[in-house]
Amino acid sequence: MFDLIPETETWNQKQKNGECTLMDKFQSDAKPVVMYTTRFCPFCTAAKRLFEEKEISFETVDLTGEANFREELYNLTGGRTVPQILIHGTPVGGYKELTRLAETGILEKLLPETAPLSGK
Repeated sequence: MFDLIPETETWNQKQKNGECTLMDKFQSDAKPVVMYTTRFCPFCTAAKRLFEEKEISFETVDLTGEANFREELYNLTGGRTVPQILIHGTPVGGYKELTRLAETGILEKLLPETAPLSGK
């Protein structure tokens, strides 16, 4: 469920040719929240749980098994660790930064279209 990678002919072809990059995995039609993860990352699991609790939909890109993902991740987001979270294409950091955004109410302001209705 969480290991969603956009399936397109371009992505599939690049993957077969060994030419894919993290940016290829991030599509312009992606959800407002995209999170780069690995399967055995406790902070990734915690970030997923926070999004689910807040009823914010998100897309994950699983980097498990990607040989040089840290350098590409740094070029895309400015961070080398996972999770790395993008909101509307803008890197916001990892789990620690996500919790600060949630605690201060900024997360819901950044995502008014996905924030749950009050009283829900």
